[in-house]
Amino acid sequence: MRSLFPALLVCLAWISNLQAAELRVGVSNDNPPWSFVPERLGALVAADAPLPPVTPAQFKTLTGLDVDVARALAQHLGMSLRLVPANWLNIEIELLEKKFDVILSSWTPSRKTPPSIVASDPYYTWGLVICVRGDAAKVSSYRDLAQARLVGHYLDPAVEQTLRSLGAAHTKAYDNEGTLFKALNEGAIDALVHDSTYVRWRVNADPALHVVGDPLNRLGYHVGVRRDDKELLEHVNAAVRELLASPEMAEIRKKSDAFGK
Repeated sequence: MRSLFPALLVCLAWISNLQAAELRVGVSNDNPPWSFVPERLGALVAADAPLPPVTPAQFKTLTGLDVDVARALAQHLGMSLRLVPANWLNIEIELLEKKFDVILSSWTPSRKTPPSIVASDPYYTWGLVICVRGDAAKVSSYRDLAQARLVGHYLDPAVEQTLRSLGAAHTKAYDNEGTLFKALNEGAIDALVHDSTYVRWRVNADPALHVVGDPLNRLGYHVGVRRDDKELLEHVNAAVRELLASPEMAEIRKKSDAFGK
C-alpha cells in the first residue's frame, strides 16, 4: 500500500503556510453597502458632486458587507487580512497582475471574465429587482416596465439587455448607484432595476422607496481567485462553506441591511 505520509506532509505544510500568511483582498472603496468609508457615505448617497480620492487614512476605516465577509473568511482560513484598494472596473485585470490574491468586492463572474480567473462558491445571493417611489403607481410588476416613461439602470449591457427582453422600450444607464437613485427620487425616471442587495439597503433607509416583486434572477457574489492558485481556491471554498453554516453570516447580512441608518 502506498504511503500517505508525503501527501500528509504537503497538506500540513500548506496549512502551516496559511496560518502564517497574509490574505490580500482586492476591494473597491466607494461601494456601499459592500465596502465604503463611513464619513463619505452621506456624500455617496446624495451624489451631488464627484468626491476626491479616498486617502490611506480613510481606507483604514473601510466597512461594509464585503469587508465583514473578508474578515470572517480570513479568520476561518487562519490568515491575517490586508485589504487592497482596487478599481472595480479593472478588478479582474488587477487580480491577474497579482496586486492582490483574491477579489472580494460584490463580484459576479461574467462572460467577459478571463478564463484564468475562477469563482469560489457563492457567499451571498442576489438578483435584479424593481424599485419605485411610493407615488409611482405606473409600475407594479415587470410587465409594467413596457409602459414606463423611463426606466433607469446601472451601466451594464447585460442589465440593459434584460430590460429589453422584458419589453422596456425607454431605458437610461447611470454610472453609479447614487445618481441612479437620485434620478428616481427626483422623478426623472419612473422606476429602476438594480441589484437587490443595494436596493434593499436603500429601501430600509428611505421609506419613500419600495421594491416591486421578487428578484428577477438568482445570482451570487463570489471570491475571485487566479486559476493557478488551486490550493487557495480549495481552502477559500471550505471557508465559505463554514461561514455560511455559521450564525455569523446571518449577523453580517443583518448588519449590511442597516448600514447608514
